[in-house]
Amino acid sequence: MGIVTMWMLLKQKISNELSTCVTKIKHEITDDLSAHGTKIANELNAKNNTTITVEIERIITDVYKKLTTEINTKISNELSTRLSEINTELNDKLTAEIKKIN
Repeated sequence: MGIVTMWMLLKQKISNELSTCVTKIKHEITDDLSAHGTKIANELNAKNNTTITVEIERIITDVYKKLTTEINTKISNELSTRLSEINTELNDKLTAEIKKIN
């Protein structure tokens, strides 16, 4: 198998891995948003009408901050892990090809 073919296969694998990661993260985000939405609704039902607007803004801001941090961490960790795995695999394959040539 030539280096060009290996490179094309590796690019496809990277694309597939990233697509899988994105899909997984989207599902996790959807689940998190649903859970937080339910929590927000329950908290709002317990509040009285005069403080609802202020409370909504506070809750939405808190949820947004938490979700942003969680999502960024998950994406960063997942991407870093996948890229490290792919890099190791590519290095191993290229090293093997170089040994064959020499």
